[in-house]
Amino acid sequence: MRTTQLTGSGPITRCCRPGVEKDLVHLASDLSHGSSALSKRVRRLPLVATELGDPGELLMRGIFRLSSFMAADDNLYGDIELDAHGMRALAHPTRLAILLRLQRHGPDTATGLSAHVGVSPSVASWHLRHLAEHRLVKDAARQGPGRQRWWEAVSGFRFTAVDDDSADAARALTGVLEQLDGDLPGRWRAEVEPHLEPTWRRLSGRASTLIAVTPAELESIGLAIERLLAPYVLRRDASADEWPADTRDVRILRYTMPELESDSEQS
Repeated sequence: MRTTQLTGSGPITRCCRPGVEKDLVHLASDLSHGSSALSKRVRRLPLVATELGDPGELLMRGIFRLSSFMAADDNLYGDIELDAHGMRALAHPTRLAILLRLQRHGPDTATGLSAHVGVSPSVASWHLRHLAEHRLVKDAARQGPGRQRWWEAVSGFRFTAVDDDSADAARALTGVLEQLDGDLPGRWRAEVEPHLEPTWRRLSGRASTLIAVTPAELESIGLAIERLLAPYVLRRDASADEWPADTRDVRILRYTMPELESDSEQS
């Protein structure tokens, strides 16, 4: 599962026109790095370009190329960009739980999902259709006998608050995400850590670090972290048979919380 939240005004939405922004499905790495920098899912998309009229902007299916290096690199994972309408659609506990289940465990049917999210198959199917409207899920290949419809997650998602409307929607979605997460570290410590091998237990941990930065520096740090993690995030697009030996999923939680100016002065 990949879920990225961007709550500040960033270069993506500043450079996108409102009519174009909602049609962006993926934002990939700067093409000067070559197609190998893109996930297999993105590389398989047909290349269709349309000039937008402004210098340095080119819309492609699967790729949004900007003249700014930082803006072009800002979505290395190929995540779905949610607008305010998409945020509100996803800010529903059951709908979000269905999407996270598909991201984590792979294709399933409305009946299969209903047992995990606590609703009837018909209600699960209704939520799946809403997710499909926002291109977060799609039809999957049938897995076995029967005529049930199978669904799969398209990719991770991210959202950016750029005005009051999207800020309200972002807060609503963030609240539901935090509600579903609950005490995620606590559950991991109780249910997973005791069963880890010594090597993995030694490499686990937590950090809380206070830094003094400008907005531009903080943005650069965030992009640097995403660039560092990108090869390992995109590795999950490949079959597990292609992973190096002794590879397993590891969850990294990252919170970026600027303090009030008065708090910074006191520290």
